[in-house]
Amino acid sequence: MKIKFTLFLLCIVVLTSLSFKNKVKKSFHNFRSGGAAAAFNIGFTGAPFDNSGSTCSNCHGGGNYNPTISLSLLNSSNVPVTTYTTGMSYTLRIAIVPVSGSPLFGFQTTSVKQSDNSNLNNWGAALPASVRNTLTTGGNARNYIEQSAVLGTGVINIPWTAPAAATGAINFYAVGNAVDGTGDPSGDNVTNPAVLSIAQAVLPITLISFTGTPIKNTVKLNWQTGVELNNAFFVIEHSADGNNFTAIATINSQGITSTGFEYTYTDVNAVTGKNYYRLVQTDLDGTKTFSGIILIKTSEREWAVYPNPVINKITLKGVADLNGSTYKIFTQTGAEVAVGLLRNNEINVHALKTGTYYVRIIEKNTNNNTWKFIKE
Repeated sequence: MKIKFTLFLLCIVVLTSLSFKNKVKKSFHNFRSGGAAAAFNIGFTGAPFDNSGSTCSNCHGGGNYNPTISLSLLNSSNVPVTTYTTGMSYTLRIAIVPVSGSPLFGFQTTSVKQSDNSNLNNWGAALPASVRNTLTTGGNARNYIEQSAVLGTGVINIPWTAPAAATGAINFYAVGNAVDGTGDPSGDNVTNPAVLSIAQAVLPITLISFTGTPIKNTVKLNWQTGVELNNAFFVIEHSADGNNFTAIATINSQGITSTGFEYTYTDVNAVTGKNYYRLVQTDLDGTKTFSGIILIKTSEREWAVYPNPVINKITLKGVADLNGSTYKIFTQTGAEVAVGLLRNNEINVHALKTGTYYVRIIEKNTNNNTWKFIKE
């Protein structure tokens, strides 16, 4: 009877021990599948600021997968790049490739400013399935992208947006893990750490100045560049309200110049009053960069269009004699909808649809004057 009781106690001890081991193994598996940043508030990318360059090999090892890892930054055409352009969208591709076997995968990556290793959280919100962005806390706080569960593929594509212009070169650090999925780290293999350095692209032009000068009823625009590299052309855009812009001219560039160039253009169709302008610089590859907006006011004469708003007929008030001068009426988008000759300084607009228009008078002495009116 004593022997049976002893064997019973032994069975309970063995079963309890096995249950405890399984719980520990399951707990470790849950950590490992979810990533170190989320589980332990720590980075293991092999970067110099991550535990003196430590990686997951501190815990994982002994397998026969012998994986390698590579990093590449892809543009919108899925072409690898070595430089980034501020504000453009890219994809960081991580490729973990085992020499043998068919493992599952884990990884961790982060991006930093190269000059001081400061954190750059420019990761996109639409991350792949079972991948998350974790912000660690403490003195070494930074964002890590890692798996939230073991992955079935070793190719991970992560959206990333280029940072502000003053950032300079950046570094991506990453490490990969090929795992057997059993929850026992002794059958896994960790890659060597990888680093990808990306420089900031040199802008095609350096715009030194962009100004405008009113000359009677025209506006003379001037802009000066410093260095020009692969610059195709400039488009000048005009707006009467500062919001809705229309292209009014295209100016070919110098292409490549280290000394810069001074450009000029005269807008002979400037409206009376406020004129807003901006430049759209276009690279040889089609990339566009917008300048700041400038406001130029032309002199307003003691002339007026009345009534305004109008239903049937407008009259030019304060005008000496414009009989015989040509008038043209344009929509806000610049489409010409009417043309004719002035009679008694009056224009019949009854046929126009309800909306905002501009009437331009081309005087006998070739001066152009433009007024805004509203048709009811």
